[in-house]
Amino acid sequence: MAQPDFADETEAQMNQKDKPVFPLSVIESQIVEEFEQLPTLDEKYSRLFELGSALPLMDEALKVDENLVRGCQSTLWFYLDCSDGRCSLQADSDSMLIKGISAMLVRLVEGRTIEEIREINLDFLDRIGLWKMASRANPGLKAIVAHLRESSLRGAQTRE
Repeated sequence: MAQPDFADETEAQMNQKDKPVFPLSVIESQIVEEFEQLPTLDEKYSRLFELGSALPLMDEALKVDENLVRGCQSTLWFYLDCSDGRCSLQADSDSMLIKGISAMLVRLVEGRTIEEIREINLDFLDRIGLWKMASRANPGLKAIVAHLRESSLRGAQTRE
């Protein structure tokens, strides 16, 4: 079975600043549906790696201690920019798997308010079926969500 080509759509979604912001549940469902079209675990991982490869390069100057996600076994940086009341996320990792997850988060974060960022979790990943461990029990995924929330708090403080 031929693998659906999502690369153009995903890259456009990650790079589009003026698009309407859909509810988190809609974006999560879109991501899950994309993965449900892929019948094998190998194809799902290939898709995840494609997402990571399509992630825009992160400025090296942003790879500082404050943006380093602690508790993730891989090296992962997140930079959350919340200007004009809307947020965007830049991310990079030395792991293609984590980079793919980061690409999904970039998609979820884009255009959201700080308050909406605090509602993000990774429970939708359980529906994709890549891991045996629930996302809420996975220390690395918990660290990713915690860092994102901490970054949103820093963004709220700098806004005040």
